[in-house]
Amino acid sequence: MHPGGEALILRRSGKDISREIEGPPHRHSENARRWMEQYYIGELDRDTTDEDTE
Repeated sequence: MHPGGEALILRRSGKDISREIEGPPHRHSENARRWMEQYYIGELDRDTTDEDTE
């Protein structure tokens, strides 16, 4: 679904990509921002460990 491909999404999963979204080399359009809002799921709880989920 991402124009950069699935590999781009997978390489950045679980990471803060704020800089990539807000700045160069390419800024995201308002249309892209609407798509992101539509598919937003939530934020990761970085304080939770694997032990907490077992």
